Amino acid sequence: MLLTDGLTYAAYINFSSKLGDKLDSDAAVMLILAIIAVALSPVLFIFPISWTYSSLNGIFVCLGLGIFTGGMAFAFLTSGARLVSPAVASTLCLAEPLGAVCWGIFLLKEETSLTTLLGIASVLLSIIVLVFFAKEPKKPSNPKAQEISQIQSSSTIPDV
Repeated sequence: MLLTDGLTYAAYINFSSKLGDKLDSDAAVMLILAIIAVALSPVLFIFPISWTYSSLNGIFVCLGLGIFTGGMAFAFLTSGARLVSPAVASTLCLAEPLGAVCWGIFLLKEETSLTTLLGIASVLLSIIVLVFFAKEPKKPSNPKAQEISQIQSSSTIPDV
């Protein structure tokens, strides 16, 4: 199950960065969330969902999950994934569970173990190594692709 989660997350990062290059980031997020909604729709028939509309708490939970974790988080991730390579984007996304663990430790006073602290340290170390020691992307070997790359890097947007 964890392997499937990692593979689908890597596919999402690769797909969203390529899609973000072709579409506006808002349109890319809407398309990705629509695909996710269709893929998860069988869950509506397997598990009970009456709690989502039977109380005000259920409605607020659904709105919060939809707006913050679905809408805003994916919008930020997709727009940021256009600026870096998919490998960098997926590694930087490791900071999200790290943030959740730190919230639990510092705000909710959860117990920590040596394993948790080692996990936090290893994720932080991998992010630091990635950010400070990442190699520059290779230049395309195709002459036509090199020409396009040079045109893109030399083009400037005039001030209005």
